[in-house]
Amino acid sequence: MASTRLPLSEILPLDIPISMQIAASMMCNLKCEFCSQSEEANKENLKNGSKISLKTIQKLVDDLVPTGKKLKNIEFSGIGEPLLCNELPEMISYIKKKQVCDHVVVVSNATLLDETWSHALIGSGLDQLRLSINGLSKEDYLKNTGVAIEFDEMLSNIRIFYQMSRNTGTNLYIKIMDYMVESEEKKKFFQDTFGPISDELNIEHLIKTSPYVDYETKFGDRIYNLNQKSGSQIVETEICPRSFFDSMLCVNGDLMACCYGLWNPQSDLIMGNIGQESFVDIWNGRKFNDFRIKMLEGVQHASPTCVQCPVWRNQICKEDVLDGVKDTLKLTYGGEK
Repeated sequence: MASTRLPLSEILPLDIPISMQIAASMMCNLKCEFCSQSEEANKENLKNGSKISLKTIQKLVDDLVPTGKKLKNIEFSGIGEPLLCNELPEMISYIKKKQVCDHVVVVSNATLLDETWSHALIGSGLDQLRLSINGLSKEDYLKNTGVAIEFDEMLSNIRIFYQMSRNTGTNLYIKIMDYMVESEEKKKFFQDTFGPISDELNIEHLIKTSPYVDYETKFGDRIYNLNQKSGSQIVETEICPRSFFDSMLCVNGDLMACCYGLWNPQSDLIMGNIGQESFVDIWNGRKFNDFRIKMLEGVQHASPTCVQCPVWRNQICKEDVLDGVKDTLKLTYGGEK
């Protein structure tokens, strides 16, 4: 299907972002081998086990209401498990009630999903639950995540959610990493098992996402230089477009230019804190715009964190390439001629 998206360059600058990610929790009940949660080197960043508060989400929403504009997408994701945040359904309900976003997504590892959570999430007005499956058996989970979950029980709970979500407006998206289903037999098992109980099914590509994981040693040549979701060839660009249309809200209210700053609590990607300033003022503020101007010179000029980031190339769409208009955009964001 041909894309109907406008080029990002044609709609910049944006008064509010198109999308944003929210870290509901910095904790996780799994230790997936491709994630920093599995690495001792990252324990310092996660030791406080914090969750985002309902108060912080209400502040975000209340800052957005006066603009009269809506984000297209808010995604509760990050490096923690959102279902460890008990106030999550209330947060989603508040976002939907105040009509500041078209589409609210929760990304979960599915292992904590049960009938109670299903009622709460569907009742909150959630638009999509995106489940990351990390194996096709109890043994797979022990190998891939360090935890031997009851696979059949998880499968039963997913099936219940799917049945409960029919005709409610809540979509169920299920995905798995390609290296977990390398054989045709495993691919077929994944498709036959989860296809009938999902609205969308995808095999996503393993990419480097954490500075703490030795991907070459763990995965060798199974790391692909492809777009993570579509599998298409990576678009050639020197500019990461994320900070021009997206941002990351941390559990403590810090607003970051993107999610890669989660690995470092003292990140140079922190643009402000919504407990101290308006979200809209931070988004349109001098610090954020100066960062964007540096980004237009190329990722290597944006910040030390950006230089280290292995993720951005694997998540770019052709409509988001800004290289050809970088000089015009520098002026747009207040740079020098």
